[in-house]
Amino acid sequence: MKYLVAIVLIAGTFLVVCDAACFHQLAEQHDGEPVKGCLYKGKLHPLGKSWRTKSCWDCTCGSGGDMECCQAYGTPTGNNENCIFKFDRKACKYVLVPNKDPEKQCTGYVMVG
Repeated sequence: MKYLVAIVLIAGTFLVVCDAACFHQLAEQHDGEPVKGCLYKGKLHPLGKSWRTKSCWDCTCGSGGDMECCQAYGTPTGNNENCIFKFDRKACKYVLVPNKDPEKQCTGYVMVG
């Protein structure tokens, strides 16, 4: 029974950690030249640097030129009839707003990712 509980806890943790949307891009070498950085949408980012994109991705250019980008926000789940989810692009997050009074925030929802 102890093993079953341990397996369930480990699997649950693994699912939470692995749910974020990410992509990985390998370094591109041209004509044997050393890699100078990571190219993202036409812009070269220096090795070892991190940045946030306009579309809310957190990216990192590794020391070897491999790039990894992950979604900077969680996606809300749950059913709350009195509220709607609105995406704040400047803050890169969802806000749950009451249908009747947009100045008040709702509670009781879960973020995934």
